[in-house]
Amino acid sequence: LLVMLRNIEDINFQLYKIAALFRKKLITFARLRLGAGRRVHEFFF
Repeated sequence: LLVMLRNIEDINFQLYKIAALFRKKLITFARLRLGAGRRVHEFFF
Protein backbone atom coordinates (compact mmCIF):
# COMPACT_ATOMS: atom_id res chain seq x y z
CA LEU A 1 0.00 0.00 0.00
CA LEU A 2 2.83 2.35 0.88
CA VAL A 3 4.52 1.61 -2.45
CA MET A 4 1.28 2.35 -4.29
CA LEU A 5 0.97 5.64 -2.45
CA ARG A 6 4.56 6.51 -3.32
CA ASN A 7 3.89 5.70 -6.98
CA ILE A 8 0.86 8.00 -6.96
CA GLU A 9 2.99 10.76 -5.45
CA ASP A 10 5.62 10.20 -8.16
CA ILE A 11 2.99 10.37 -10.89
CA ASN A 12 1.50 13.54 -9.41
CA PHE A 13 4.99 15.09 -9.25
CA GLN A 14 5.67 14.17 -12.89
CA LEU A 15 2.32 15.66 -13.94
CA TYR A 16 3.10 18.80 -11.94
CA LYS A 17 6.50 19.17 -13.61
CA ILE A 18 4.98 18.66 -17.06
CA ALA A 19 2.20 21.15 -16.33
CA ALA A 20 4.67 23.73 -15.02
CA LEU A 21 6.89 23.32 -18.07
CA PHE A 22 3.92 23.53 -20.44
CA ARG A 23 2.59 26.62 -18.66
CA LYS A 24 5.98 28.34 -18.90
CA LYS A 25 6.22 27.55 -22.62
CA LEU A 26 2.64 28.72 -23.16
CA ILE A 27 3.30 32.04 -21.40
CA THR A 28 6.55 32.54 -23.33
CA PHE A 29 4.73 31.77 -26.57
CA ALA A 30 1.95 34.21 -25.69
CA ARG A 31 4.48 36.93 -24.90
CA LEU A 32 6.24 36.39 -28.22
CA ARG A 33 2.92 36.36 -30.08
CA LEU A 34 1.64 39.54 -28.47
CA GLY A 35 4.92 41.42 -28.66
CA ALA A 36 3.97 45.09 -28.42
CA GLY A 37 0.37 44.38 -27.38
CA ARG A 38 1.12 45.05 -23.75
CA ARG A 39 -2.45 45.96 -22.78
CA VAL A 40 -3.67 42.55 -23.97
CA HIS A 41 -0.77 40.89 -22.15
CA GLU A 42 -1.68 42.63 -18.87
CA PHE A 43 -5.31 41.69 -19.38
CA PHE A 44 -4.50 37.98 -19.70
CA PHE A 45 -1.73 37.70 -17.10
